[in-house]
Amino acid sequence: MSAGLGRSLLCAVLLLQAGAARANDKTPEATWGFELRGGQYRPVWGNGDITKSEPGMDANGAPTTVTTVIGNERDYFNAYFGSRRPLMFALEIERYIPTPFFGLLGPFVRAGQWKATGKSRVCKDASGRATDCTTEAILKGPTTDGNTTTTLTVYPLAFGVVYRFDVLKKKWEIPLIVYGKGAFDYYLWSISADGKTTTFSNGDKAKGGTAGWEAAAGLSLNLDWIDPRGGNKSAVFLDSNLFVEYARSWFGGMGQKHKADMSDTQLVFGLSFNFQ
Repeated sequence: MSAGLGRSLLCAVLLLQAGAARANDKTPEATWGFELRGGQYRPVWGNGDITKSEPGMDANGAPTTVTTVIGNERDYFNAYFGSRRPLMFALEIERYIPTPFFGLLGPFVRAGQWKATGKSRVCKDASGRATDCTTEAILKGPTTDGNTTTTLTVYPLAFGVVYRFDVLKKKWEIPLIVYGKGAFDYYLWSISADGKTTTFSNGDKAKGGTAGWEAAAGLSLNLDWIDPRGGNKSAVFLDSNLFVEYARSWFGGMGQKHKADMSDTQLVFGLSFNFQ
């Protein structure tokens, strides 16, 4: 009887040890993600007409106000900042949640910075003499660079959801991961001259914020084949990836009028890490 009990206890211990070994051998799952990202950016800013109002006469000779188009908002933006596309840099943190299907799913937050610089404008009349740089004078030109540096600074903020389809990597050891993102964005912006916030012609401070949406699709190249420690519990991170991402943003001000249009299409590159 005691011999049978001893054999039973021994079998139980061996089974527990085998179960523990299987648990220890299980590949750890990522629960956090971190991205360092950068890509060229340039906002639409505005496609509306710029108008001016002057006293005039209607068809019957009665006094009225005449409104005429003097240019486009985009042209006014280009006069200061040109057509360059400076780099936008950002950091993104992702939190993955357990799912009943393959892949990594979870919310993310992102914050970054972008700057465009230009020069103040010096306006001249037809004879080449210096004149006041009104909006109309800047639009009609010609203008030359002044001595004051003008800077447009944008702080892009985003909160969204990401899904990473990593079956190719996990099942067949193909180091490719496709993913998609959707987000609510809010871009804070300001225009400064020599470090001080400027004002528009109506007296308002040249700063604000615009809300919008974003959709993106990307492809990651997993780097575990370079660093064999990838996916190991003892490593600082579980995975590292190089990625390229196509992103499209729409900023209509969420129905609000007179908001700067920060929309753009970007090709973003970066390095990402997954943590347990």
